[in-house]
Amino acid sequence: MPVSSRQRDDWLAVMSISAPERPDQESSAFPRHYWLFFGLGLGFVATLFVGLVVLIAGGPEPDTSPDPAAGTAASQPEDGSGQTAVLGSSEVSVIGTEFAFDPDELILAPGATITLDNQGLVIHNMEIEGVAGFLIEAQAGQSASGTIDVDPGEYVIFCSIPGHREAGMEGTLTVTTG
Repeated sequence: MPVSSRQRDDWLAVMSISAPERPDQESSAFPRHYWLFFGLGLGFVATLFVGLVVLIAGGPEPDTSPDPAAGTAASQPEDGSGQTAVLGSSEVSVIGTEFAFDPDELILAPGATITLDNQGLVIHNMEIEGVAGFLIEAQAGQSASGTIDVDPGEYVIFCSIPGHREAGMEGTLTVTTG
């Protein structure tokens, strides 16, 4: 039995995979409200990320200036490091962190006491180059003190924990004549 062209067109229309388009039909695989929730969620996550970055990077820096009772602060060193020296004091507190002393230039009287305040996350110490027996060592978050008993002159102070001196944890100690 022969098939007319009209019957063939009707059969193709019935067997067609694609449904006829309607004006209210969504053009995406996801309805419009899914995209709205996706955008809101993405915005929320981005806001949390920015807030976390600001929280980690922001905040005021702690006051690391020398104790006024421990001596008089000198002008900034010529090398531009921004660290202050303590002039002619008999007591000074030095902050140790990764990987620096603050202040990194000390001018002290003979017999002065140095307190190493370790504000770092690992152990730090202080030695005087060429002076046997002088060692101040403090665990993270702890303090330790030592008295300098050296002749007047200029010395190098440093942290002898492996790698710390090489990372920049050193400074100068000038012992005055009295």
